[in-house]
Amino acid sequence: MAQAAVAEARRGSGRNRVVTAQIHDTAPAPHSTPGAPATSPQPGATPASGQQEAATNVPQPGQFLGRYQLRERVGRGGFGWVYRALDPQTGREVAVKLLMALDDKARERFAREVRAVARLHHPGIVMLLDSGEDRGFPYLVMELVQGRQLDECLDLPLRRRVELVREIVLAVDYAHGEGVLHRDLKPQNVLIDHKGARLIDFGLARVAGSARVTLAGEAYGTPAYMAPEQAGMSKHPLDERCDVYSLGATLYHALCGEPPFEGAGMEIFLSLFREVPRPPSARTSEDVPPELDAVVMKCLEKAPADRYSNCRVLARDLERWLAGEAVTARPPSPAQRLRRSAARRPYTLGMALGLGLGLLGGFLAGFGVRSQMAASTPGQPRMAELPRASATSSVRPRPSARESPRESPLGRRPIVKKTGRGPHKTPKIEAKSDSGPKVPGQVHPTRSTDSGIDGDSVDYGGGIGKSEPKVGGGSPSA
Repeated sequence: MAQAAVAEARRGSGRNRVVTAQIHDTAPAPHSTPGAPATSPQPGATPASGQQEAATNVPQPGQFLGRYQLRERVGRGGFGWVYRALDPQTGREVAVKLLMALDDKARERFAREVRAVARLHHPGIVMLLDSGEDRGFPYLVMELVQGRQLDECLDLPLRRRVELVREIVLAVDYAHGEGVLHRDLKPQNVLIDHKGARLIDFGLARVAGSARVTLAGEAYGTPAYMAPEQAGMSKHPLDERCDVYSLGATLYHALCGEPPFEGAGMEIFLSLFREVPRPPSARTSEDVPPELDAVVMKCLEKAPADRYSNCRVLARDLERWLAGEAVTARPPSPAQRLRRSAARRPYTLGMALGLGLGLLGGFLAGFGVRSQMAASTPGQPRMAELPRASATSSVRPRPSARESPRESPLGRRPIVKKTGRGPHKTPKIEAKSDSGPKVPGQVHPTRSTDSGIDGDSVDYGGGIGKSEPKVGGGSPSA
C-alpha cells in the first residue's frame, strides 16, 4: 500500500508529464486540493531499496511528524505529499511538505529549497516556519494559505488578474535580489487569498553560489512554462530572464486560460524551439488589449536578449498599463521577425534566399541581353523619337532636282541614258517603270542635263516641271 502511494505520488498530469529521460515535468497533480500549497513533483528514478523500506513507514493522517499532527493530505508532488497539520505549540494550522524520494539528489534539492525559502521574507512569498527530519523523512513547515490557484481564478476581472500577476512579478524580483532563481513559475504555484497573490514551491530554486545539482543534458521544470534555455535548447546560461519567460507564460494563462503551448510533453518541447505562440487575444473571446499582447509576447521571446532584462522592468510595464500609460513593449518589426525565423529555421531561410537570388540573377541577365541587342543596332530610332505625322503632311513632297537619283514618288527606278542633244552628248536621266513599258496616260518623269547649262529639268512626259537655271550660258533643254 505504501509503495502504491509512492508510485501514485510520482505521477504528474497527463498534459505535462515527463518529456524525455532528461526533461522532467513538475506539474502538480490534477486532483490537488485547493487552498494549500501544492508541492511540485521532483525528478527521480525508481526508489532504491532503502527508499522502499522507508516508504513502509510513511506518516499517515492522524499521526505526528515531529511535533506537528498531520490532519489530511491536501496536495501531492513528484517526490512527496503536502499535509494540513496542526502545530500544538501555537495552535494554528500549517502546511507540512514531506519528501518521499530519498535518493541523494532529491535530498540535496530539498535542502536547497529549505535554504532558499529561509532567506526570503516577502509578503508575496509563502513563509518558511520550520524544517526537520523524522523517521528518515525530511520535511519543511510553511504557513497555510487558504485560497485558490491562479489558474482557478479566471472568473476574476481581467484587470484584477493582471494586478495579481504584477504582485508575483514583484515577489520574484525580490527573490532575484536575494540571489534566488525560482525556475518553476506557473499558475499552479501561485495561490490567491484575501491578502493577494502568494508564491510557493521553491523545489527547483537555485541559490547563488550553491553547487550545481542538475547535470548537463538534464532539464527540470514544467515544459509548458519553462524557458527554451532552461529546456537545454540554447547555450545561454540561466539567469533572471528565464523566470521572466515563465512569468510571461503565467500571465498568458491568466489572460486566456491556456498556456502558450499545449500537447504532450515532447510536443511542447518541440514547440518551444519551432513555434511562436499566438497572442492571448487570438485565443480567447475576452477583449485583451494589444498592449498586454505586446507585454506577454516580449516575455515569451526565444532569445533571452529580446525579453525584458529583469522582473523590475516587466513590473513597470504592467504598472504603466494599469495606470493607462503607454507600455515600452512593441510588436517585432519585419526585420526582427525575419531574423528570429532565420534563427529557428536556417535551412528554410537559405532555400528562400537561394531562390530569390536565382530569380534576381535571371532578371539581370535578361536585362543585359536586351541592352546589348539595343546597342548593336544604333541607327534604329526609338518609338518616342519617331516624328508625328501632321494632318497636312499626307502629300509627299516632290524630290529636288539636285538630289541624287533615287526612287520617284511613283515607285519607278531612275535609269541613265545618253542623249544626242547639244554640242556634247550628255547623260540624260529618265525614269522608267520597273513593271514594263510605258502605259499611255501615265506620267513618266525624266531628267536631263546639258553641258552648257547649270540647271536640271525633270520631264514628266510633256515638258511639265522644268526647273529654272541658276546661271545663264545656254537655253534649257526641252
